[in-house]
Amino acid sequence: MSKRISATIRRFLGLALTAWLLAVGFAACTPKPVTPLRFGNDLWLGTEPFYLARDLGYYGSAVQLVEYSEGQEVYRAFQNGSIDLASTTLDTAITLLQSNPDLQVLLLIDQSAGADAMLAQPNVPSIQALKGRKVGVEPLTYGLLLLTRALESVGLTRQDVKIVNLSLTKQEAAFQKKEIDGLVTFEPVRSKLLSDGAKRLFDSRQIPGEIVDLVIGDAKLLATHQQQLEVMATGWFRALDYMQQHPQESVTRMAKRQDLSEQQFIQAMEVIHLYSLPENQQLLSQADPTVKNGAQKLSQFLLQNDLIKQVPDQTNLLTDQVVRDLSPVSAP
Repeated sequence: MSKRISATIRRFLGLALTAWLLAVGFAACTPKPVTPLRFGNDLWLGTEPFYLARDLGYYGSAVQLVEYSEGQEVYRAFQNGSIDLASTTLDTAITLLQSNPDLQVLLLIDQSAGADAMLAQPNVPSIQALKGRKVGVEPLTYGLLLLTRALESVGLTRQDVKIVNLSLTKQEAAFQKKEIDGLVTFEPVRSKLLSDGAKRLFDSRQIPGEIVDLVIGDAKLLATHQQQLEVMATGWFRALDYMQQHPQESVTRMAKRQDLSEQQFIQAMEVIHLYSLPENQQLLSQADPTVKNGAQKLSQFLLQNDLIKQVPDQTNLLTDQVVRDLSPVSAP
């Protein structure tokens, strides 16, 4: 009897060991859950295709969009490592490059073609008339860039106006309450204020190529998260294709998220040029040097206006590693 019990125990232990070995082997073969790349954006209209891509399921668990109410929050979050990627402007990327020499531009999003503007109260007839008056601006380099360019166009400087630092979320209310005489702003605030009677004095069409929006990240991500970065970029291009194939549905989705009417959204997007895959491949490889030259021009502007201490090395700022091998994609 004891031999039979002993044999049974040995058999049970053998089966248990086999099951454990199989479980360990299975666990070793099962891929670990993907930790999503945290991708920070503000309320800029040009980033809406990323949210369309998310809503259409193009990102899965590869990318997590993190929305902030203003550009300053994205700037701080990227600096302190709360996010892995950030959508920002070319001038801000150059500013960040001072403290992070490994920063790289991974994807070009859009170029402002009138979406950034200096607006004024209806009783302000011209830029010259803003001399000595209050002008609101978001305290980031893009805002100071457009403000400076607008004032320079009529022979004024920033010292000729009273600058009021205003985050994007406070700009509309401040303008409507007439707490400021002029405002440097962008979509969707631009469209809302224009529809309420604001006067456009200057916009980014007068400084072509200087306000470019893009995605930045640390160069180390290219070694550790190449596939996820390609998912991020592919999602962008699939969303652009979806917008072409399903324009009405796309507008309905994106306008609602931006709290705009569909007509307001359509009009706002007319002053934003969204970069395609071929454009990204040409510009980031520097086969077309437009963005590279724009970065150098912006660097000199930032230096001359004491917005940076010195021009950072931009040798590796632009990289086509994420988009280089991507093929044209179609939305389902």
